Amino acid sequence: VAIVGAPNAGKSTLCNTVLGRTMAITSPEPGTTRDYVAARIDLEGLVVDWFDTPGLRETDDPIEREAIGLAKDVIAGADLLVAVAEPGTPWPILPREPDLRILTKCELGGAALGAPADLAISALTGTNMPEFVALLRERLVPEEDLEDGRPWIFDDRLYASFEAPVHAPPE
Repeated sequence: VAIVGAPNAGKSTLCNTVLGRTMAITSPEPGTTRDYVAARIDLEGLVVDWFDTPGLRETDDPIEREAIGLAKDVIAGADLLVAVAEPGTPWPILPREPDLRILTKCELGGAALGAPADLAISALTGTNMPEFVALLRERLVPEEDLEDGRPWIFDDRLYASFEAPVHAPPE
């Protein structure tokens, strides 16, 4: 799961809230996240690799430019790409369509410019955070699959060890 957006869109605050501890530095200063920050987190029983990326922007800073380049590699490889924007700002321009558009800082009111949001949240106040986690889980693994008792196989080499039907690896 890669979280992407402009500087100060609330990505690191969202990361810390979902993780339940401080992992990423937050600051009103754009460019605070200088590299992506990653953690393995539990989304109510679904364990995922979570990437908080630096704010996407044009910059003259060579270190920040390199970090944004590395973030683009994370974006390309993400199974779930979450674009975030704060009220009154446009959605980030990304190399691929995001799987979710999340309006952050909903305590400020307003909407993001462009496509409608899938959900408005506030990592600061907790507004709609349970719904956000549920939405992530549903987009990664649909509820009917989560309720199915068959084992999940993510490597074709393991199929031979199961006689009962199993879930196919995701495409």
